[in-house]
This record gives sequence, structure tokens and C-alpha cells, in this order.
Amino acid sequence: MTRWGLLLFLVPVLLASGCRRHRPAEADADAGAAPPPVVWTAESASGQATIQQRGEPGQGCLLESSGGKEAWRAEVCAAAPDQLTFVSGDGEWLLVIDPLPPVREGHWEAADAVSLFHRGELRIRAPVGDFVHSSKDLHFFIGTVGWLRGTSDLEGSPPRYGHGGGTVEGELADGSTFSLPFDDKPRPRPPPPIAMAPPSAKPPPPPATPASARVPAPRSALEPASPLLTEAERDELLARRRRPQLAKELSRGLGEVEEDVRAGRLASAVEELEHVRSTVRDDAGKMRELANYEGHLALYLLDVGNPDEARRFASIGVETDAEAPRPREALGKIAYARNDLAAAMGEWNRGLAENPNDAALRSLVAKGQTESANLKTYQTRSSDHFVLTFEGREEREVGDLALGILEEAYRKVPALYGFTPSDRVPVVLYPDEGLQQVETKPRWAAGVFDGKVRTGSGGAINHPNILRRVLAHEYGHAILHRALRGMSQAPGWFDEGMAQAAGSLLEPEPVVACTFGHPVPLQGLGGGFALLPGDNRQIHAAYLTARHAVEGLLARKGRGPVQELIKRGGSGEPFPTAFEHAMGQPYPAYLEAFDKKDCAAQNWK
Repeated sequence: MTRWGLLLFLVPVLLASGCRRHRPAEADADAGAAPPPVVWTAESASGQATIQQRGEPGQGCLLESSGGKEAWRAEVCAAAPDQLTFVSGDGEWLLVIDPLPPVREGHWEAADAVSLFHRGELRIRAPVGDFVHSSKDLHFFIGTVGWLRGTSDLEGSPPRYGHGGGTVEGELADGSTFSLPFDDKPRPRPPPPIAMAPPSAKPPPPPATPASARVPAPRSALEPASPLLTEAERDELLARRRRPQLAKELSRGLGEVEEDVRAGRLASAVEELEHVRSTVRDDAGKMRELANYEGHLALYLLDVGNPDEARRFASIGVETDAEAPRPREALGKIAYARNDLAAAMGEWNRGLAENPNDAALRSLVAKGQTESANLKTYQTRSSDHFVLTFEGREEREVGDLALGILEEAYRKVPALYGFTPSDRVPVVLYPDEGLQQVETKPRWAAGVFDGKVRTGSGGAINHPNILRRVLAHEYGHAILHRALRGMSQAPGWFDEGMAQAAGSLLEPEPVVACTFGHPVPLQGLGGGFALLPGDNRQIHAAYLTARHAVEGLLARKGRGPVQELIKRGGSGEPFPTAFEHAMGQPYPAYLEAFDKKDCAAQNWK
């Protein structure tokens, strides 16, 4: 297996149409048969060659190619539905790009970015570090990193086929372009930039030295400078000799900071940051990088439910460099999390004024403007554990009802997860027509959790049981998100199954059985449910599978092992490892055994 570090080459991009993401699988026309577990289908630039990935319960995945040079099949899981796939014109090669790969132990440069397959055989796997040399322009989400423009809130054009369909081209987060061929022939890779600081931070070039002064006097390598050097030359020489040691100190210091933050030793992290700041205080470029790093720490702390410490680290970032974009992004998101949109827009606009080309801030300002226009008549109220924003024209009775339900959920739902949020969870209650305008909500969902709990208020007074179930369900998502702390990611079936169990704590649901096995196998439900293809019948079947899986774990194992699984995930164990430790059964074996069971009459338990 070859790394792309020897294959990557950068060229000016020739814009071409034909960018293709996965299209949803077509449903089986036979209503009595189980829908085929097709994960995705990708086409070549011409549309002639097609590669499709189909899941088979207990047997992994099947990759199938047609319409190209020769039809072929291979048993391999090549891509997830949220990854980008491209097919060569002859149908022999498949290139997979992960626009938001997971980051392990803080090493963004090692995150898997690109994979190249030939007739199902993995030929190349390349990490983000083979494409991007600095984290300066990357967009960090909790546990993942965005590195491509046109994806992950980074503005620009997404990856696309090059001229003739023989390459895949796009733009990296730093604005440079790339072109990836459908072959594994070695190619030279351009060297990384020498300096991390922006051009403005470089010292001015030294004045020309008269020819008469250029005396080739020998001197020891240990001498810091020669009397014949100008003051600018002497400063540059000293700075050049100090850079390797400075880089080493930065790497060590920031490594300790990240370790302290993830372990909850925040006071130690602040002390180490002050030490790091003292070593780079005279380097404007590195001060900017440090400030953005502090902003990323604040975003992480906010995402794991610690807004007070998030505000502390974001404020430290502003002190380091008041013009850096990430601390302003963090302060805005902290305000946004408490449903203070005006304060959030103030921080984002302040950051954008100093960084007009920052894609993340531009996106946040645009979304904030849209939401501000939609929420002009809304008002905000708080309880001990929630911040609720709701339509101001509605009677206060709706707000009182929602806050009462949420506080009841706070008393009952955390015990299911073995984790209690320490922050106030933001909730937005929309009129039904307003809920349909929420970008993150799937068309079929009654609510969504995207950092905030969002749902509709239509009919709440006359039918409060529906609102009770939805609010408890979405609050369950918020709890699991905070409990995992960005250290690991739960599969979609576990997240949705637990949320359904949470909803049942406030509004119990009747037992629902099925016949002849689950129509949607558990092994195909590892991703987020918002991306599920199919009609409402298939979506309902997927939720039933997830519900039965979690109900079975709780019935056979009890809450203790389930909570242990969540706790281990929050400490950084990958979900399959945490599952085996907590449940005493290998995760793949559990999935296979579950999908083989008859789900009638509660036999899934």
C-alpha cells in the first residue's frame, strides 16, 4: 500500500463540471421484500461507468462496477455515505475523499483523507498531512477536521472531475489547488513551506553590502555573527538558529496543553499556555497561530458542555491576538449557545472585519443574519437547566409548558445515560412553518439536535404528549453528545436508539414487533440518520431497528453496561473497543448476531 505523499502533485485547476456526491439508493420495487442495502452509487465524469457499494448482513460490503472496461465485483467497504466518491472513465479505479475525517489524539495531520482503489483493492491511503502543511486554515469540529474548500463550512467549490474526467481536482483549506489522478504512479511532491508566519511577519531584506566590504573572512559556526554583518543580517541569523528550538518548544507545550484539556486539568493548561506565549511573544505570526489554537480549545470545551471554561479560553485567545478569527468564532458560538443571537453576531462581525476572507466567520454571519430575520418576534426565557427561545406572538402558556417538560426530562433522562449536563441546554421552539426552514432538519423529522434542540410547537397545548416525547428524545441526543466529549463517535443506531429510550421515559411507547427479521439491518446503520435514503417506510424501519437494538441491550445487560460503554467512549476508546469491554462481546459479532434474529414477539432481546 502506497502513501500519497509520493504521488501528490499540485497544478492549476481547470474548472470542469461533473462533481458527483453519492446519490441515494433506489428502493426495491417489491414492497414485500427487504430493501436492498445499497449504501451509495457513483458515476464516472461521462456517466458511463458506475460503481455501487452494497452491504450484505454478516458479510461486510460488496463493491460492483458496471459500464466500464470490464464488470467486476469485490468484497470491500470502500466508502461511507458522507464521503465523496469518483470513478475513472474505464470503471477500474475508485477515488474516495473524506472531507471531514476523524482526528485521533489531536494528530490532525494523520487523519485519513484520501483512498484510491483499483478493482476493489486499496492501493493508496493518504492522510491530511500529505496535502496540508499547517493547521492555520483548517476548520476543526469536535473530533474531526475540515480540510477541503466547498465542504465542512469552508467556502469554495467542492472537489470535481478535471478536464476529460482523468483527474479529480479541488481546493485545499489554504486556497492552494490539487489534482489527483486515477493511477498509483509515483510523482514528486512539492516541499512544504519553510516559514509558518505570514509574509508580513518576515523581517525586511538586509540592505545591499558594498562589494568592498565582502571580505571572505573565515569564522566558526558557533560565532553568532561577524562584525561585517549588518544589524538586520545579525537579527535574521539569530532568528534562523532559534527557529528549530522554538518549533520544538511549541510542539511540546501545545501537546501538554491538549493533554491537560482533554483530562480536565484546565488550570494546568492555562499555565502552560502562558509559558508557550512567552516563548513566541516576539513572533506575530506564531502569536496569531497560538490565539487560533486557544480559540479551537474554546470551541472544543463548548462542544463538550463547558461554556464557562470555553469563554475563559476564548478570552485568553483574544488577549493573545485580538484580531485572530477563532477566538471571535468561539465567543460568538458561546453567546449563540445561550440563545443570545445579537451578542453572537457582534463577535462574528468583529472577527470578520479583521479577517474578511475567513470562510467560517462568513458562513456564521450569513446564517446568523438568516436566523435573525426569522426570529424577530421570538423571545427567550430560562430555567435552571435550559434556555428556551420561542415565538413571541404565541401565548406564554407554550413556553411554560415546554420549560416544564424540559425540567422533567432533566430529572429523568440523565440517569439513563449515566451523565448529567452541567450547562444550560439551548432549545428553540418554532411554529410548524418555521421548523421546516431549519437547514439541519431532515424532511421527515419532528425535531433535530444540531447543538441546539429544535422542534415545532404546533398543537402543543392540545396534544402535549407529542411535545413531551420529542423534547425528551432530542435532549437525549444532547446528553450523549456531551457525554462522549468529542473523544469518540457513537454509531447512528446507538444514538437514535438511546434517544428513543429517552423519549419513552416521559411518554412510554407501545411494544412494536416485526416479522421475518428487521427490514433494515443494524450493520447498515452506523452513520447519521439524517443522511438515510429512502421513503418514510424505510426511515421508520431504520428507527425500529435502532430502538430494538438498544431495548435489547438494556433488557439483557441493564443500564450499568450501557453507561459503562458511554463512559469509555467519553474517555477516548473507539466505540467497537468500548462496546466489547462493556458488553463482553466483540462488536462485529454482536451486529451479525442481532441481524440474524427474528424480531417478532420481542425476540430481538
